[in-house]
Order: sequence, then structure tokens, then C-alpha cells
Amino acid sequence: MLEDPQDGKIAWITLDPQGDWAIIGYYQGLAKPNPGLVKIKPVGLKKNILYKVEQRLQYHELRQFGSLINQALPVEEFSFKALGDQLCNHGIVPPRQFFGTGNHDRLAFLGDLGSRIFIIKKEEGRETENSSK
Repeated sequence: MLEDPQDGKIAWITLDPQGDWAIIGYYQGLAKPNPGLVKIKPVGLKKNILYKVEQRLQYHELRQFGSLINQALPVEEFSFKALGDQLCNHGIVPPRQFFGTGNHDRLAFLGDLGSRIFIIKKEEGRETENSSK
């Protein structure tokens, strides 16, 4: 998964025994300026099954944005589909974190002690031809 005590980031996964769904919790300690990309690699997903990955809707305390709220309303939507082996080998790369400049819809607003929950669900009827192997 992900564990970097020096960087203060960790992720945990809860996996359905049949591999049909998983929930990942991503947790950050103190925010650091200009952080690198985060890559979360789930384990235990079925390799030839198509999954949908969605980030749970995140609510924000708007006062933490001060006057920046006039320029950036913090709405984060993150979802995509991928095969289980792609998720386990390449991983999930959440949106980069926002630190005051360069606002666009692919930024995350975590801040100090921030967290995110990612929900991974099997797409019904979307198995590849090699899924029985």
C-alpha cells in the first residue's frame, strides 16, 4: 500500500474476501510545501476484473480558505475505471495538493492532518475474456 513515516503519509485497505470491493483510507500528517505525487497500490484485487475507483465526497471548512474562497471553491471529484492488475501494479495517483496557487479541477485540498477515502467497486458484468484464468 503506502507507508512513509518520514513523510507522514499512510494508507490502509479493507478488502472484500471475494475481491469485489475495497475501501482505502489515505491519511496525511502535517502538510509539506510542494509535495511529490502520491501513489497508492491496493492489494488483493482480481487482476482481470474492471473496477471503478471513486473518492468519497469531501467536505471542507470554508473558513480555512480565507480570501482564496473567492478564487477557488473547493470541490473535489475523482473517479476512473481500471483493471485490478493495473490498480495493484501502477496504483492510484490522487490529485496533487493545492498550496495557494494554480487552481484547477485536478487539485486536492488536504491541509494538515488531511485524509481521503477511496471506494473501489467491481463493475458488474465487466470481466475481461481472461478473467477465468
